[in-house]
Amino acid sequence: MRPAILTQPVRIETERLVLRPLTLQDSEAVCRIFSNPEVTRFLEITPLEVAAEGQALIEYFNAMYDRGSGVRWGIESRQDGTLIGTCGFHSAELRHLMAEIGYDLAREHWGKGLVPEAARAVLRHGFERMGLNRVQAHVLPEATPSARVLQKLGFQHEGVLRESGYWKGRFHDRVAYSLLRREWQAREGR
Repeated sequence: MRPAILTQPVRIETERLVLRPLTLQDSEAVCRIFSNPEVTRFLEITPLEVAAEGQALIEYFNAMYDRGSGVRWGIESRQDGTLIGTCGFHSAELRHLMAEIGYDLAREHWGKGLVPEAARAVLRHGFERMGLNRVQAHVLPEATPSARVLQKLGFQHEGVLRESGYWKGRFHDRVAYSLLRREWQAREGR
């Protein structure tokens, strides 16, 4: 089997969303999304305060591609063109045909099924275009909405990685989930 390849964040359209590359023009929108403490509650970052921090986060996301460790898309509403979140792969281990998925969404758009819609498109890209065999995710035990998203997408619960993360001054358990290409294909009828 050939190794997986990291692809640039090409434009992907879904029914309600456009996934597209993030640019520095998105700095204010990224700062707005990540300034909400509810959005950053389970993340390794604290709420952003100024557009320059949004720019730094975009530069970090875009540098993942340059380092070969990941790819991140901006999530834009097709209705009004507003950037409302991000989604993509990080911790890519292309030699092992594996990556970790991550996503976030502006608080006012929660509960509308937008994260599963975006993540489903990113998973399709990962399995079909990048050649991934395994996509994994790690969520904090108290991040039950995120766990529900993963379960809705067909991810399997693998267990708890005890105190495997350290941020915001303390250790965190992380719950591991995974989805294999063959499982995804069976669910998608491919």
